[in-house]
Amino acid sequence: MFDALDETFLLQIIDNLYKTTATEESPPVLLLLNNAARKDAKPALETSVFAFRQRLDAAIFASPDMALPRPEELVIFYDPNPPRVETALFKRLQSIDTQGEILRKQFSGARGALQDVGPCASDLVWRRHLGAIESQASLNGQGLSDDIFMDEMDADTEIKSSQVQYRAIRETLKNWTFTMPNLDSTSKGYNVTPKFEKLVQILKCFEPEGESFRGLVFVGKRYTAFAIADMLRTLGDQLPFVRPQALVGHASNGDPSKMDSIAQQDVLDEFRSGTTNLLVATKVAEDAFDLPPCTCVIRFDLFDGHISYANSRARTRPSQSHLILMVEKGNDIHRRIIRGVARLDPHIKRWVDTVSRFPGSAVPPRAIAEQTDGDRTDSEEEDDKATFIEDPTTGGRIFPNYATSIIYRYSATLASDSGPTSKPLFKFTSSAVPKPTHVCTVTLPSNSPVPQVVGPPSASKADARRLACFETCSLLFDAGALDHTFFPRAPAGPKPTAPSEDFGDEDEEEGEEAKRNAGMRCYPRRRPNFWRLSLRGRAGRLFATVVVIQSPDEAHRPMAIFTRLPIPSIKAFSVFFSGVSIKVHLIRCAPFDIDDENLVLLHKYTMRICRSIANKPFVCPIEETTYFLAPIALAWAERNFSGKETASGPPFPKIEQDIVWEEVKLAADRWVVALRTETVESLSEDIQDGIIQDRWVEFTRRYNTVRVRPDLTPLSKPEDSLASREATYDNLLEYCKARRKGFEGLQDENQPLIEVDRVPALINRLNPSFRPIAIPKKAAAKYLIPELCARFTIPASVFRTAHLIPSITRHIDDILLVKEANWKHFESVVDEEQLHSAFSAPSVSVEYDYERLELLGDAFLKYLSSTYLFVTHPSQSEGALHTARQRIISNKYLLRNALECDLPQFIQSKPFTAKLWLPPNFSIAPAPPKTSTESKKSEEDERTDAKTEEIDEKMGAEDDVKTEEEETAVKLEEEAMDLEQDITMKLEEAEEEADELITSVAEAETASPEGAEAEPSNRPIKEEAMEDYSVEPLAESQYPPEFNVSTAYIEESSPPSAQPPSTTAKKPTKKRHDDQTVQWLGDKCVADVVEAVIGAAYLSGGSEVALRVSKNLGIELPLIDRWADFGRKALAPSPEFSSEMKEGTLEYIEECIGGRKLRRPHILAQALTHTSVQGNELPCYERLEFLGDAILDFLVVRHIFDLYGQLSPGALTLLKGAMVSNSVLAAICVHKKFYELLIHESPSLAGSIHEYIEVLNVAKEKEEQNARKEGRSAGQFWSDVEPPKALSDVVESIIAALFVSDDLTLDSAQVFFDRNLKPFYDTYITLKTLSHHPTKVLFELFQSWGCQKFEIVKVQMGEEGAISENAPGVQEGEPAHGAGMRCDVVCHDIILATANDSTAQLASRRCSFLALDALEGDPEFMTRTCDCRMLAETRKAAKKQAKKGKKLGEAGDEEEMVAVEGVLEPDEMEIGS
Repeated sequence: MFDALDETFLLQIIDNLYKTTATEESPPVLLLLNNAARKDAKPALETSVFAFRQRLDAAIFASPDMALPRPEELVIFYDPNPPRVETALFKRLQSIDTQGEILRKQFSGARGALQDVGPCASDLVWRRHLGAIESQASLNGQGLSDDIFMDEMDADTEIKSSQVQYRAIRETLKNWTFTMPNLDSTSKGYNVTPKFEKLVQILKCFEPEGESFRGLVFVGKRYTAFAIADMLRTLGDQLPFVRPQALVGHASNGDPSKMDSIAQQDVLDEFRSGTTNLLVATKVAEDAFDLPPCTCVIRFDLFDGHISYANSRARTRPSQSHLILMVEKGNDIHRRIIRGVARLDPHIKRWVDTVSRFPGSAVPPRAIAEQTDGDRTDSEEEDDKATFIEDPTTGGRIFPNYATSIIYRYSATLASDSGPTSKPLFKFTSSAVPKPTHVCTVTLPSNSPVPQVVGPPSASKADARRLACFETCSLLFDAGALDHTFFPRAPAGPKPTAPSEDFGDEDEEEGEEAKRNAGMRCYPRRRPNFWRLSLRGRAGRLFATVVVIQSPDEAHRPMAIFTRLPIPSIKAFSVFFSGVSIKVHLIRCAPFDIDDENLVLLHKYTMRICRSIANKPFVCPIEETTYFLAPIALAWAERNFSGKETASGPPFPKIEQDIVWEEVKLAADRWVVALRTETVESLSEDIQDGIIQDRWVEFTRRYNTVRVRPDLTPLSKPEDSLASREATYDNLLEYCKARRKGFEGLQDENQPLIEVDRVPALINRLNPSFRPIAIPKKAAAKYLIPELCARFTIPASVFRTAHLIPSITRHIDDILLVKEANWKHFESVVDEEQLHSAFSAPSVSVEYDYERLELLGDAFLKYLSSTYLFVTHPSQSEGALHTARQRIISNKYLLRNALECDLPQFIQSKPFTAKLWLPPNFSIAPAPPKTSTESKKSEEDERTDAKTEEIDEKMGAEDDVKTEEEETAVKLEEEAMDLEQDITMKLEEAEEEADELITSVAEAETASPEGAEAEPSNRPIKEEAMEDYSVEPLAESQYPPEFNVSTAYIEESSPPSAQPPSTTAKKPTKKRHDDQTVQWLGDKCVADVVEAVIGAAYLSGGSEVALRVSKNLGIELPLIDRWADFGRKALAPSPEFSSEMKEGTLEYIEECIGGRKLRRPHILAQALTHTSVQGNELPCYERLEFLGDAILDFLVVRHIFDLYGQLSPGALTLLKGAMVSNSVLAAICVHKKFYELLIHESPSLAGSIHEYIEVLNVAKEKEEQNARKEGRSAGQFWSDVEPPKALSDVVESIIAALFVSDDLTLDSAQVFFDRNLKPFYDTYITLKTLSHHPTKVLFELFQSWGCQKFEIVKVQMGEEGAISENAPGVQEGEPAHGAGMRCDVVCHDIILATANDSTAQLASRRCSFLALDALEGDPEFMTRTCDCRMLAETRKAAKKQAKKGKKLGEAGDEEEMVAVEGVLEPDEMEIGS
């Protein structure tokens, strides 16, 4: 028993036995505490117990009634640091190193020390680096004389040489007089910050402890740590008992701002021995649990979460110690941190106690809320050679010093909800031979993919734990279990500069026009970090994301996207086929190892897929390929996909055994194989799930096979092919003779035909709008002859999925940017789908854009700013509050905040153009250079007979099949001539099409879906020019007998990855480059995005998250960090200064809120007091009306946002305007008799109210009669009656009174809205009853969508039932002849509603009501049907092309076709006139 032994004797036993025995050989010791004995000596007993725990590395199990010792926690406030200007030394050095390139880190450290500690510290940063600078100057300055140096300095010329710059900096520092700290704030030489001055005052309080003092000061930056330690040494007269030393992270290159392991160990040994009694440390010392316990731990810079707080507590002595938290006055972040510590969750409090007393710690509870803020100490300026784990999505990094916190946070996500477990998270083993070493074992919960990790040996337990945690992080990252949300955020960099009004690559005229065009700015378009950083993944290891398409019609095989690092989890999203939504699921799979041979196969298959779906000669070296594609067996989807959203975390399904390697190898080797035409059965089997092509070239048009037609032969003329390309010929054979160049007949003229359907064009499948595709001008093939065809090596079901890859990867890019912005700016608290909508402008043409969210965010921002102003300015009038609110919510203010956050780079404003799809790091293979003979012949042909043979060559090129002639120079010349003529014709036709496009976008020519076979002008020229150049040609035996390989292809001498760049290929123009790297955004668009982000935050987590995001966006709300702060800061007027309410008022209002009791009835009295009431001290309702107006706006928007989930923003705005107008609020006031509660002393007001009520009742009765007569619901009977403003003010002020009475929460206000306003709205305000003129409302609704193709068609009905459209002489409002009038609401040639009546006016009104009802019942109708807004953007782009000039003939092949096809989407270009 402890009481029976002397403590000194026990400690001597421990030192003699346990310190010399290996851990595994040490006998167990059980220390029992008799808590009932010696209660008078309890503090000393507890101190001794913790001394034994420190010696034995033991766990303590105490009875529940034993109060574990805790340090005394104090909060010390200091004044905010005033803004500082750079010191004279800083400016002098900056004049030498003007670009800040030589001593970049030192300049950054000096700036940080200036702000944290003061000018004295800033200069001391340079003095500490003097030795390193002298060494560098000596190394770089060999051979330079002092005379040269002095001449340059005396001439005050610009110093360009780095050697001279180093020497100049060295001489400046050697001759500089450094000042000592001056703590006298009243003197002119005051050169420290109030924060440092307060630190000195705190340390002075511990002087009575003398030699027993042990202190630890935590700071955020290593430069600050060194500066504080240096300054404290100079204050020996004020702090004679303090012997300070700095402790910072490891050095990797001799940086004097860091310490190597030997220096760190020396500092720790000095601290243990007492030579040093104060450590000024960075985060590196937080988890150094083998440090001696301290009597005082000071958080000079506050911790950033519960883990740091627990570690700080663990560094103190168990009793008679202090944990001091330095807090800046008025700092919202500091206030939130302190409040979080003061209100710890019980589970977290238990876990913090465990960490404080037990080195093995425990798994944290799920309730832990560790922030993802960056390691501001040792991560922010790590060397490039430092060891770290980098997240490819965000670029966040995990360094060893931060790994322990990551393991805590990760294990918390796997913990149960019952709180921390008793099972230790860390276990240590020690060995004394040959030298003391420690090994840490990390044991994660059983549901972790990496359950246990043994770290490497280390000299200290703290380092052993860090290294073991870092190894665990690495293994979790390799397993795909550590996503971007666990990575710490990097420190905030400098604020971005405002975007330029002009962009350098625009021509001068357009630049000047852009400057004059107010409100438009040019911003860079951000690209995801993921594809670039993913190339750094471990060699031989791939992560799979399987694409699963839920299509009820055509089969889509699963396809895997392989990356070197895992694509983060992405929720299912929609792609669109003819306006029909189909879900795409991206399922993460477990990583697997792959050998080089199979990786090469995947690379070749990926090239085949990408080249085929785009019909472009893409090339990309395997080491630069960011993702690989492969088909997956259907059985995998049946096992692992249930049709619902899958879990985003581990365990992930395996994939490597389900890759269809046979298909991969076949497509990697060749693009086509010969059809098996021996029998009808073999042919039918061969074309199952097949794609065929009738040209044996890589880039050509392809066809889906429908069936084999044994009843048809090449000599047949099928009846259903009259609209096909061979319709004007007697049979298909005659067509081939006339149109196929070099055709010499068939071996079998009785072979069956293959019925085919053209493979659709590559288009943007993210666009939900749909326009019916008319019949193309150019007829397509319906039947093909098997003998002339080849089977594409990629199955049709796989190719359908592959055709979606461009749209899928574009969506992945968008979500990657959303994840990056969410992590960087909003701490990943906003739902990604909502944030994606918030960043998508309407012009981008995706399923959801920011417009609806902008309406919600605008209402919340108004509500938030009004509440803030009402609370923080209790004496300001309603007018002053309104002016202040306008400044907060103005677009100018929101734009400024967006620019400071660099938010515009994440906005997506340009629609995805599938024709321009180019995977990361891919390029277009250049055509082989022509020989001199080919060039000479081509020029000669152009001068002689190009014009005369143009038509024949064009016809023959459509279905060109090469002959069997031998390879000769003459044939090569002829091929080159044909190619050159085709290019010339395409240039001419492209120019003609561009003219047509500029004149009328809607009548654009039909585009060729797959490229090669249609009219030359319908395909990019680079595709036609490159189609006869194959990277991987087929073996000669694989072609049909009539096909001459030598004359059809020019084989490359090297693989694509080894091709040198072409010196003759034309480079993309600047305009082309600009379109991909920059975008023009309006100022209002950027401000709308800010509001939309706030709306997305509200939908993600309610008012708390929306408030948090608003502050992150720069909305200035000092002293408010959480919504509860409003209630804490609100100053309600005294009850004795309120008017006396009328009898029964309180009871009636409480009845209106469902019997809830009002906590502050005197606020309601103020809400009902009119300004006419005499008495200067009696407050009226004006301020409450200001607040209630914003609350009502927010409640109404939230109501219609939820009620009309798919309604357009324009329609929502119409509904909101109708619901918050003074007229409707006055009508509600009369309807609910709130006017009887109004306290006023104005006879004129009483008369106005009485008169209004009479007129309103008459209008209501008349409207209800008309509604019954017309068979509709009653509408806004109040709209033509002007109300007294006091009636609407009363409703708003009552809502505000309920809000304030509930400590500024919406509980009672929401009940009041639901019970009193919502039923009135549901009865009288819907889309069908918005006004007396439904036609006007309908047209406003169409215009809010940007629709331009809508009309009401009036038709006169004849007596016999015949109709006469737009009958002359029939005017609206006049009676029609015969049976009456019929009106049709037509939108995009679709009749939306029809109605008959006796007059045109009544029929139009009735028809508009029905159309509004139809739109309300089918809110997605306009999304599916209308694309006017997109076409408007297209016309705008076409006009811009026209302004840039029509010199298409002078541009390169790529640019010419982009000018024609890039303006329109391919699906638009296929619409015939």
